[in-house]
Amino acid sequence: MGFSDTYVEKRVRKNVFFKHINILIDWSVLEKEIDKIYKCSLISIENHLL
Repeated sequence: MGFSDTYVEKRVRKNVFFKHINILIDWSVLEKEIDKIYKCSLISIENHLL
């Protein structure tokens, strides 16, 4: 086993873990909430700059 083998193995496990999380979570709900916050922030910044 080489020096980088352990690193690559850990990285692959993390990638599989995040793929499973991505399948389990309905991101659309979170995206809508985040969009609301960012849109309000952007409007506030634009109004402040004018």
